[in-house]
Amino acid sequence: MSYEIFEKRRNRMPGKETVTILKQGILGLGMGTVDKYFEGVRHATLHCDREGHKIGIRPEKEGAENAYEIRGLDKKKGAVQISAQAFLRHYDIPHTETKSYPCTWNEAAGLVEIEWEK
Repeated sequence: MSYEIFEKRRNRMPGKETVTILKQGILGLGMGTVDKYFEGVRHATLHCDREGHKIGIRPEKEGAENAYEIRGLDKKKGAVQISAQAFLRHYDIPHTETKSYPCTWNEAAGLVEIEWEK
């Protein structure tokens, strides 16, 4: 009998700018994303472009209206996350499986954006 190798379901993208939509309703920020766009920031607002299937995450100062806390920033090793279950449900953004997306900075809107699969 011969062995066959198990292929991982997800490919992690260390050091790259990514946002992961977790099936638990959480947005996970890759360390590349945190280092580039969220250094020293502890809060963010969530935005949605329904037609373009885009999620926007805008870094915010503490006390900003409708801002979510970014958790895990002090550890710099583990997960950096934003609870987003209500947001994902409100906009019918699929999150039945965990999926990572590359993100970019939208200068005009002042936020990080990803485009989810239609």
